[in-house]
Amino acid sequence: MTFFDDISDGFGNLFNLGKTIGKGWGAEPDDVVKTKTALQGLGYYKDEAAKRYETPGKPLTGFAGTKLFDDLKKFQKDNGLKADGIMNPNGPTHKKMVTLLGKKANTVETSPNDRKPSFPTSGLPPAPRAKPKIPQAPLWKNVQQHESGSLKRVRDQQTNQNQEGALKPIPKSRANVLQSGKTTGIPTINREKGRIKNLIEDAPAKFDIKSNPDADGGWQIHEVPLFGRGMVKQHDTTIRKVTEKHEVDPDLIRAVMWAENARGHKGPFNLLGDIMGVSETPLPMNINKKTGAKLIKKSPKDLYNATDNIEASAIMLKRISKRIDDPSPAKVGSIWNFAGRETTNDFGEFIQRIYDEKPWLKKFP
Repeated sequence: MTFFDDISDGFGNLFNLGKTIGKGWGAEPDDVVKTKTALQGLGYYKDEAAKRYETPGKPLTGFAGTKLFDDLKKFQKDNGLKADGIMNPNGPTHKKMVTLLGKKANTVETSPNDRKPSFPTSGLPPAPRAKPKIPQAPLWKNVQQHESGSLKRVRDQQTNQNQEGALKPIPKSRANVLQSGKTTGIPTINREKGRIKNLIEDAPAKFDIKSNPDADGGWQIHEVPLFGRGMVKQHDTTIRKVTEKHEVDPDLIRAVMWAENARGHKGPFNLLGDIMGVSETPLPMNINKKTGAKLIKKSPKDLYNATDNIEASAIMLKRISKRIDDPSPAKVGSIWNFAGRETTNDFGEFIQRIYDEKPWLKKFP
């Protein structure tokens, strides 16, 4: 399997783009991963700078960032397009990229045994048969929606298919072994205190979390959408600046902020606690002030400042995302809500619903 298989929509159409890619456009994670993979296939988004935003040996993330936009501009400039770092579905940049990908996909490099000999072959022994090719692992796996794990299981089976075509399961003792046979040395941490310590230290780790089909992100009686809308609207400029700085999906920050204020408001007591300086989880993100202070290397009292509060939260959410296989807002949000979570909960699914619906874009009645 090649990256051409991964960026197709299953009907032979290369690189199907759902929404606009560009700074401040709130692109879908799946579109971001496809764009990064397509750029890599065309010779972009693969230098040392990309390592600042991606974890070596892991799939590309669905978070758009400066590196992606800069490489998109370079691609546009190299191909005589308007170098604005924006790619619209079926726009000039998208069509050009699809055309070049199509040409590359149709270019088959012949092996020495396939070439016509330039000398007589009569009387010579037959050429040795080429060894069968072992299916290669995909360069990346799509960021999956929280409610579906079937595609991931299919891809995992394809990745571990042996030469005879039989499916060869990976033993649990080899869960951290790469295809090259080298161990990653990355520990799996599932205890609450261990995860919090790891997130603060930013050491390599993996957090296990699965989707819980019984978790419900639907409306609850104490949910007040007006509180979520007001807080996101008030801090949207800061959200844009902070997420651009730390390469985090701004819609993920908006969804968590909305959820924390719509459901975690505790009536007037949150705001009162902030005013008195006694709240352990100050607004607008309801992040633990001691943990947040360590993330941005400041004092806990600085977390009462909205910018520091949002920045610490962005760092936390990014680090959680990098430690989860196939991260989704539901999985990230569940661990955000409780660090020791190993299955998604109602609050995480609520964050997923808000992320999908994006109510901050809708007109308030």
